[in-house]
Amino acid sequence: MNIKRIVTAFWSFVILISVCSCSFDNNEKEESSATANSFTAEEILTKLLEKSDEKNLDSKAFFDDELFVENCGNLYGIEYSQLKDGGIAYAGSGGYADEISIIKAKDMSDSVVLSLLEKRVERRVQDFTGYRPTEIAKIENSSCFVSDGFAVLIISDNVEKLEKRIKFIIEQR
Repeated sequence: MNIKRIVTAFWSFVILISVCSCSFDNNEKEESSATANSFTAEEILTKLLEKSDEKNLDSKAFFDDELFVENCGNLYGIEYSQLKDGGIAYAGSGGYADEISIIKAKDMSDSVVLSLLEKRVERRVQDFTGYRPTEIAKIENSSCFVSDGFAVLIISDNVEKLEKRIKFIIEQR
């Protein structure tokens, strides 16, 4: 009788370990597939611009680019170390206000990150006042929003179209 109990306990233990092991493997697979399915700011901007006629967005800087790292504080009022990801497409000539910025902060609420982008809009208005006043209306009609953890700023003549396209790209993941 004791041998039956020992054998039953042994097999129960083996089954329990097997079930726990399978559950652990599934959780790892779900986490890695979620990471693999999410886009980076660079991928979003690249995908957006490859099917876009935004001629003024001729320059780009992405998260690990030296240009982005060095200018992150000036552009967004946030240190590079506080970001998980980011990228910007902009008018390299400086003559146009056109810009698409996408950032993802590490430990900040969406509202805080949005306020950083809204301050960026205010600085752009100041930059273009007296320099190229025809760009002010474009800047004032900009859009700031959050989609799947990415805070996005769009300054363009085609804000609505670009916003829809960015949201579509992000939701595709």
